[in-house]
Amino acid sequence: GFRVARRAKSTLIKDEEDCIIASHNGYQKLGVVHQRSINFYESQIIIEDKLIRATKSQAFFHFHPY
Repeated sequence: GFRVARRAKSTLIKDEEDCIIASHNGYQKLGVVHQRSINFYESQIIIEDKLIRATKSQAFFHFHPY
């Protein structure tokens, strides 16, 4: 049989000119809600991720050198 995966529900928390915050429950089986905020400043962009109700987490970011 064909099985369809559960879809994550995303929620837009804040949408302003200089800040966007959203979350999703795609890691619900692990008891985690992922929240990302993106803040725009004149000379930089800051991206912050939060794992809410997580006991232990690890992330890997890979950036191209150019």
